[in-house]
Amino acid sequence: MKHITKVRELYEETIHWISESEDSWKNFLSCMGRLYQLDFLNTCMVYAQRPDASVLAGYDAWLEMDLPVARGSKGIAVFPSKIFGEGVTHVYDIQDVKGQGIRPWNWQVNGTNRRLLARELFLEIYEQEKKFKNSLDAFTRTNVWFMIEEEEEILKSLQKLAVLTGEGQEVKENQITEFLVNSVCYAVESRCGIRDDTLDFSFICGFSENEEVLYRTGRLVSHLSGRIVLQIARTMKNIDLERRQYYGRDRRNSVQGNEWRTDTSLRGRDERGEDAGVPEPLRQDRSTGNEENGPGTIRNDAPVRETDGAAYENPDRSGGIPRETGRKSSEDLDQRGQDRPLQYVGNDQPSDTGGHGSTETGYGGDHSPQDRIKQEKTEEDTEKGTASAVPFLSGEIEPAQPENWQKEKILLEMTGQEIPYKIYEFYRNNPEETDREAYLYELYGDVKREAHTKDGILTAESGSSGFYILWSEGTSMKEAFWYWDEVSLEIAKRIEKGTYLPLLSVSEEALENGEDIEEETLQPEKVQEVIEEQEAIPLEEIGIAFYKQNIQADILKKMLCLVYTTNQLPEEKDHFLKTLLLREVPEGQPYYLVRTEHGNYELCIQENGIKVTLPESQDFLQELSWDQFGGLTAHLAEEDQIAYTEDAETLEQQENMYRLLPWFPALWEEYSEILKKEELWQEGRTPVQTEGKVEAGDYYYPEGWLQFTGGDKSRYQKNIRAIRILKTLEQEERNATKEEQEILAGYVGWGGLPNAFNSKRPEWKKEYQELKELLTAEEYAQARASVNSSFYTPPEVVRGVYKALEQFGFQKGKILEPAMGIGNFFHGLPESMRKSRLYGVEIDAISGRIAQKLHPSASIQIKGFEKTEFEDNSFDVIVGNVPFGDFRLYDPRYKKMKLKVHDYFIRKSLDLLRPGGILAVVTSKGTLDKNDSTVRKNLAEQADLLGAVRLPADSFGKSANTAVTSDLLFFQKKAEPSIGEPIWTYTGLTEDMVPVNEYYLEHPEMMLGKMVWFEQFFGKDSKYTALVNEAEDFDLEKRILDAVGELPKNCYEEGID
Repeated sequence: MKHITKVRELYEETIHWISESEDSWKNFLSCMGRLYQLDFLNTCMVYAQRPDASVLAGYDAWLEMDLPVARGSKGIAVFPSKIFGEGVTHVYDIQDVKGQGIRPWNWQVNGTNRRLLARELFLEIYEQEKKFKNSLDAFTRTNVWFMIEEEEEILKSLQKLAVLTGEGQEVKENQITEFLVNSVCYAVESRCGIRDDTLDFSFICGFSENEEVLYRTGRLVSHLSGRIVLQIARTMKNIDLERRQYYGRDRRNSVQGNEWRTDTSLRGRDERGEDAGVPEPLRQDRSTGNEENGPGTIRNDAPVRETDGAAYENPDRSGGIPRETGRKSSEDLDQRGQDRPLQYVGNDQPSDTGGHGSTETGYGGDHSPQDRIKQEKTEEDTEKGTASAVPFLSGEIEPAQPENWQKEKILLEMTGQEIPYKIYEFYRNNPEETDREAYLYELYGDVKREAHTKDGILTAESGSSGFYILWSEGTSMKEAFWYWDEVSLEIAKRIEKGTYLPLLSVSEEALENGEDIEEETLQPEKVQEVIEEQEAIPLEEIGIAFYKQNIQADILKKMLCLVYTTNQLPEEKDHFLKTLLLREVPEGQPYYLVRTEHGNYELCIQENGIKVTLPESQDFLQELSWDQFGGLTAHLAEEDQIAYTEDAETLEQQENMYRLLPWFPALWEEYSEILKKEELWQEGRTPVQTEGKVEAGDYYYPEGWLQFTGGDKSRYQKNIRAIRILKTLEQEERNATKEEQEILAGYVGWGGLPNAFNSKRPEWKKEYQELKELLTAEEYAQARASVNSSFYTPPEVVRGVYKALEQFGFQKGKILEPAMGIGNFFHGLPESMRKSRLYGVEIDAISGRIAQKLHPSASIQIKGFEKTEFEDNSFDVIVGNVPFGDFRLYDPRYKKMKLKVHDYFIRKSLDLLRPGGILAVVTSKGTLDKNDSTVRKNLAEQADLLGAVRLPADSFGKSANTAVTSDLLFFQKKAEPSIGEPIWTYTGLTEDMVPVNEYYLEHPEMMLGKMVWFEQFFGKDSKYTALVNEAEDFDLEKRILDAVGELPKNCYEEGID
């Protein structure tokens, strides 16, 4: 009796405390929405003792779910009810339990299901306004008013409240009704992740001492909100079931019929997870208790009241807590039935266990809960099979030390494809051992892995301390522990020796989505091979036949091959080719006939290129510029597909042609000049002659400049040419001439060129050796490491960014490019903005030094962005194409935020931006599309999203052989941080069930194509999404400029110097 008295005292204290202010009432409503199965009295009790509780059950109920209450956990005292019998019952929150049982399904509204839910709740409103909040609000208010008008007992309760508050007039009743509706809306919306702080709750503050008013009001709000939330819960159950069926969510790691549950942190990576922005798996595995609390979780600033409630060791045992039945009589508002939380059991089929207005038992038929649990256990055991048991039935296990073959097998064979690449990237950027160990656990998680050996089986189970290894050796069993510090040291040694990974070749697409990686690896050269197989093979066949059938003289073939295997400018090579073909064409016949196994073709030689047609019909097939046909020629020369002999007869051909053909001497002179230049390059000298001191000048791209689109070896040669110029300038300690700046600006980086660093590719042997000799060891290491991250910005994107800045109203100011490469954004700066002061950062030494020669007036630092020390709020505009990847940079200031590299660049840039300043950045689509909205909400506190443009996956293909969907984002920094959740912090699904940010669902015109599951490289079961545009007349620059035209105008305000 004494105990019950204390509980009642706690209730009386709580009911007054929650009505002291509007904020107190709103916090309580958030808890009510989360614990919608409880009656008002017990919601008060739980809120007083555990304000962050989310899923509650009695001790026995948790035990039956194979989730025992942790020793020492303190029970939450609740009021007695019929189901509990006499006395107080203690229940426990999901945070208090442990074990490997199936956790209750605690539904959550997020970006991947909110649009579907909005359609289900109130389709007409959603179709008109496209706002989830509006649909939810209309659904809630409509239901509340319906219940008030149709249910007599609720109407009587409102009338009674009007009398109790002092007046019975209609005005007072309307005020109470408005307060009631607002309270229900707040409780329901907070359960769905929305907090509307504009609602008025001042009514409650006037009655904080009137316990009867508070009780009757709270009881009505609890009853109405609980019934509405239950309807939403059932709708959510159906949505999740449909999504599970659509996505095939029941993924497991099969090992001889044994199905191990995987940790959700890894599951998200194994499926379409963070960076792809797709639905998270329903919880059926081991996890911490509060991971499912949902976005409406109450703040933890509420004081927690204590009772002498029983702890785990001596609990009041019960099956659960009271819930409302939803019947309409006033008696039923106080008498609640017992039921279990909505949960997934057995084979992940949902069991709605009722709640407000529910008559379902959740177990079906006449079976008791105990019978159902036994049945589920039997089914689960049968499903797992005998292989789920320990594979060795007898014998003692001997302790041992992990052996090298086991370490190698765990790290390289049992780990999966993507984890080693993530680790490699992380180790390159994070030197602290503790960070590395924590990251290893984050990647490997709590997962059991198995592999076959000659003696039987090897199991490696990762956990918080490291790996527990169990293996058979002959007839005995052995075990060992391999701790994370030892694992980390082993990996570091292997990386240093070059035995951890082959040539780093994970694709940019794989680095992008793994917001959280959720991808397979695909080598960029393989991507290019796929593209060439689909598009270039017919042309290659035509090219081989063309040179074999139409260029007969070996001396011409020799000249052509020698020219196209030099490091000279592609323009010079293509001019030589054009001269040769135009002069070689028989008079009156401006075309060549080419015969192949697949048919005959005509190549018409024109001033601007080659036109391919069918000779019979003259049907146009394809038109190639000299640059394109030169690229094909270079490819054929590199692959030895233009055959010639070099003997005395060839020399005789040269003499005869020189004597008989009037055009040949000019061609020979052009050929000789190219070879002479090549000889100078090979000697490390420059053919550019300078007299006196060269004045420093900034380089800008000419109007309408285009990006180089040649093949791999042509891109390689442009890089080599630029590097030789750079080293010559540094050796001579002088500025670059305009001609030299043109060559430097041709540097395209090493993105998508892994073959240049691969000694095992015979066709790249010469280039590999040349590169090793030309670069220092540090330069070579940086270049090699950039093959998956160095992708320079297309000119169409650069022009789009500056068009947007001009539209915003920017003219001049301090501009920072934090990952500048060689400075494409600086080179593309419009003349109207060239009075700006330019600042740049680049980690790659070669790229940064080239940028310094191209823009000597700019302040350019060659270091990692994380090592810069710019002042906060110091830049007017920040532009750039940030690096994408599933790795983090070490910056103590942002360490706790655990930002992926692209998100880190955005967050730090916003800190450096002054209030009102503009950030225009090209980033991974994962920033907007990842399922976890934490980063977006953090950014929303600092800045407003002015707009976004989604670029097709092949937008960067011309520069780096890569297919990656990216976003062009425009932010404006707020004057003061403010908390809010704008639409772009959420993700949703397209009509084709492809996940995408809600911004694009509301602004489809800002997507330059269609979002699809990306099957081109990853097959029909692809986990990755991409934006594609297959329109033949698609014009990237025009579409970007059209989209930019939709952005705000004149929103930029000049800063104060």
